[in-house]
Amino acid sequence: MNDVARIRQWWRTFPYAGPLRVLFFTVIVALVWLYPKKGVQDGILIAAFLYALPNLRRGWPAWRNATGIAFLGLFVYSLLTLPLSTHAELSARDAVKVLDLFLVAFAMPSLFNTRKKLESALLYSASAVTILLSSHLVRMAIDLKGRLLQDAHCYEPFMMVHCNVESMVAGAAFLVFCFFTVKWRKQPKLLMLSALGAAANLIYLFVLASRGPQIAMAGAVSLSGFMFLRKWKYRVVWLGLLVAASVVVLAKPEWINPRFKDKLTMRGLAGRNVVWEHTWKLAKERPLLGHGYGVRTFMDVYHNSNPPESPYYFWHPHQYWLYILFAQGIVGVLLHAVAWGLLLLRLLRHILVRMRTFDQKLLPATVFLMITFISIYSLADWPSMQIHMMLIWLVPIALAVTRSDPPVVLAEGVTTATMRPPVQ
Repeated sequence: MNDVARIRQWWRTFPYAGPLRVLFFTVIVALVWLYPKKGVQDGILIAAFLYALPNLRRGWPAWRNATGIAFLGLFVYSLLTLPLSTHAELSARDAVKVLDLFLVAFAMPSLFNTRKKLESALLYSASAVTILLSSHLVRMAIDLKGRLLQDAHCYEPFMMVHCNVESMVAGAAFLVFCFFTVKWRKQPKLLMLSALGAAANLIYLFVLASRGPQIAMAGAVSLSGFMFLRKWKYRVVWLGLLVAASVVVLAKPEWINPRFKDKLTMRGLAGRNVVWEHTWKLAKERPLLGHGYGVRTFMDVYHNSNPPESPYYFWHPHQYWLYILFAQGIVGVLLHAVAWGLLLLRLLRHILVRMRTFDQKLLPATVFLMITFISIYSLADWPSMQIHMMLIWLVPIALAVTRSDPPVVLAEGVTTATMRPPVQ
């Protein structure tokens, strides 16, 4: 027995190996989510990619399909068009900054090649950000005292760049903990912990009062009923409840969030109409390939083009598809639409056709809801920073949970070999 084998055997018998493993990975994941602009995250992601490098072939089947190839083609297109940017150097600098995110995304099906590993990654991420955001909530409560609900939205320093970003991260963690709450419904202790995590994130989402994330969460929750309720009569009841809730919310939106009654910020969606209109004009100047990738390119082009006056300084156009049109033109929009369309259809087919039981559908449906959550938010904002990370990494996660080649374990006692065959 060599030294490495002895160390592994000792570690398996070490009484505190489990808690130490949980603590170690929670801290590592927390550093990744907390410092997207720092070298700490870069070092961790590069180390993860190098660790996965010898086994990349193990994860290649997840990409070897129309959806995976569409996203790989989009990545290649983005690289090839960097020199065509109106500010090629700025675009290249922004591309280099996020290159490690894409490398890890490509390696994820190799790193998390079983359902257990994939669920562990989701759980560590949700736990890490919940601890961070809960500590931030406590800090706000201490500093703001009785004005927590009134002033939390504007409280600085932010935990993660901006309150909208923090709220979106909390919303994603809420969906992950909802998954584990259902998964652990027969294990009281784990059920209590996962329900507590879900509640903490939901409270954070409510207290910060960010309207976009709250609307996006309402959309994701509304869709969840139609995905998880199997009988049509239950779906009709769910639809009735949604209609009733919508009537109440539209009549009294301040019950959910007083900021919905703020006429100053609601007019023009906090100035977004200004940046949308001017970005549209700029996009039409280079309609085919766009002005180039990156926020630096956007800010340079936008703020040097005599934009309309606004009390806000715009770092991006506050809309996903408008940004794609500005940055990569009509060609980029088409490539993005094809890739995301194929991914959502692949998930839906997997959930509705290939998976037989509720437990089998649970994980891919949760991934679908997370993508939907970010997609709704992106209709009136740009998914920046940690939201951008989530969006990139949800692609390989979706491909991993829908891969059809053995021996990927999809659920307890269920492998790809026991799935319902695809409809011919």
